[in-house]
Amino acid sequence: MKLLAALALLGAAEAGISPKTKIGYSTGGDTSLPMGINPTGTVSVDLPLDDLPISVRLNGEYEMSENEMAPKELTVDIDAGSVGPVDVSGVLTIGDPLGARELTGEATLAHEYGTVTFDSTEAMPKEVTIRALSKAGVEVRPSWNPRIGAPEGLSFDIDARLQADSDRAVIYATAAPGKRPEVRFHFGFSDGSLDITPLLDEGAKATKFEYIKTGLPNGASAKATLQDKTLTLGAEVAVAGGELLPEVTVDLNDVTAAPKLSLKQSFSI
Repeated sequence: MKLLAALALLGAAEAGISPKTKIGYSTGGDTSLPMGINPTGTVSVDLPLDDLPISVRLNGEYEMSENEMAPKELTVDIDAGSVGPVDVSGVLTIGDPLGARELTGEATLAHEYGTVTFDSTEAMPKEVTIRALSKAGVEVRPSWNPRIGAPEGLSFDIDARLQADSDRAVIYATAAPGKRPEVRFHFGFSDGSLDITPLLDEGAKATKFEYIKTGLPNGASAKATLQDKTLTLGAEVAVAGGELLPEVTVDLNDVTAAPKLSLKQSFSI
């Protein structure tokens, strides 16, 4: 099978390579398997390049169904070290590697004063960021998309802590010229957190509430999300070698309707 052949290629690399594998599945997908089960997998290999000042990791992403077991995409993460005060890194993505082989690439130059990111679509940088500006618990991270220009391409990510050096109460915001600001209020507790995001969806009338409960037995956590009269209850439970993510969604507009159930599980090898 194509999947086994691809895994064999990764496993046939020279001795000393130890692949890291994560496999799993989710339900409710558009597949021909029972309950819409969609098996997934990730295989990561760190390539030894002892004679070169770079590190390379090869990642294979799989989304498998009954009839299609080829890798969904391959990515090559490259850390090219430093050129003077500038750190260089990049990622090469190969979509449908056993078929059409769609190639895309991205490179980032990082300096203590900011970053510049390029991709393979055009020569103009994709994004330019400036080192965060901080004062009295407020941090501002400016960024600019040169392809759009100014002022439309400017944006500012803002973190405002009500108490400096504390994440117990934080206002996160993104502001850009000509756009409605995006705001999220975060409240941290000793055993969880509450996030409130107002003015969502068409007409900016919906508000999203998300509560996360931590500190449950065996390191488990639970999450409840309420938005536009839709309630979603989920959990994250540690199991042998991985994690289990059950989820149920209830339409509060029609409480007689059957809830939607989904399940994800993953294992690391």
